[in-house]
Amino acid sequence: METKDLLMKDDQGRVIRVVGKERDGDVPLAGAYRIVVSSPEILILQRASEDSVCQSQGHVLMAGEIVGHTTVLDIINVISASRWAGNLHIYGRDSHRVLSFDKGALQHASSDYPDDRLNKVLVRMGILTASQVESVMRDLEPPMRLGKLLVERGYISRQQLFDLLNKQTEEIFFSAILETKGSYLFIVGNGSQINPSTIAHIPVQELLLRGAERLDSLKQFESLVPDIELCPELQAGVEGTQLDPKTRLVLALSNGQRSLREIASETWLGKFETMKITKELVRKGHVRLKPRTPSTQEEARRLIGSFDELLRYIFAVVEQHGSVVQTREEINRWLDRGGRFDLLPYGINEDGSIVLDPKDLMTQVGNDQQLVKTIRDTLYELTSFALFAASLSMPAEEELKLSQDVYRRLHSLQL
Repeated sequence: METKDLLMKDDQGRVIRVVGKERDGDVPLAGAYRIVVSSPEILILQRASEDSVCQSQGHVLMAGEIVGHTTVLDIINVISASRWAGNLHIYGRDSHRVLSFDKGALQHASSDYPDDRLNKVLVRMGILTASQVESVMRDLEPPMRLGKLLVERGYISRQQLFDLLNKQTEEIFFSAILETKGSYLFIVGNGSQINPSTIAHIPVQELLLRGAERLDSLKQFESLVPDIELCPELQAGVEGTQLDPKTRLVLALSNGQRSLREIASETWLGKFETMKITKELVRKGHVRLKPRTPSTQEEARRLIGSFDELLRYIFAVVEQHGSVVQTREEINRWLDRGGRFDLLPYGINEDGSIVLDPKDLMTQVGNDQQLVKTIRDTLYELTSFALFAASLSMPAEEELKLSQDVYRRLHSLQL
């Protein structure tokens, strides 16, 4: 496996040091980071954003990658048997869930994933319809909470709200154990603070048994529904009037373009229920699953994003070994001389990034067929010239390494 330097930047955007190696083909990891947890043995970072707040607290007892279906379940079993107190963080592809444990019980759970929110749990449990929940949420103003407003409107009682919040905690737990390979987790204990809004005290062993049942069911679903990114397509002649409401919801969105992940989100059914329903639809021949065909606009944005990352990587290396100012000036002069400012009216930014909107290009290109080709050819030329501009201020040895690295990455883009 090819490796390359992993560059990191400080909060002013300057490259401060090489901290490790990055596997060939991965997205460049250079950027600003905050320390989430630190100890003498381990440092855990989170990519910084304007609204992200990370606090360092407690000690890391265990950290690692989710490598299989039962990884999270196995870790929670260790937590329960060891009677650890602390927070288990599970970072998925697009989610961050936190499970708080104390002496063999689940005390609290939080999640930033939309499907784990109370409004969607209400609908999945059949307590309220989506339209009823949306009606209440239109009147929701901070700091009022949804649960309290539902009680005030008479939709549920206070006891039902308490039960629902416990149910939401359980649902976040089950969603966490369904995270798959490529996600990461770590345990913060021995001094970490349990969330002060603790409302639950659910024995972990009971949840582990139910979680294992869900995992077994999920494996059965995957015999017919192997990937949540597949798109179900309704087959001709299928009549859905005799089906239950949830199945009709899934069927109504099965147009061959929406992925099961998107359907799970749009219907508020969640991953588990959506895959369960789809498995039956596939078994009965009502739908067939197909990979999603990206639209021209999606393919164009993918290309722009890939080249944008590549150009920012070039500039990060130049900043370490040459002159970013000279490189940028050379590139912008080249763009101007070649008339390419029509496609890149803002030139290239200080960090090497570009601003390019496929919708704006359509007025110049004229049709979908030419759009992707124009973007690909233009950005390939731009990247090649960026390497030449970088070479003017870099030592020959470093310039050669950068060129070899960039052309390997270009090859991986499958141009």
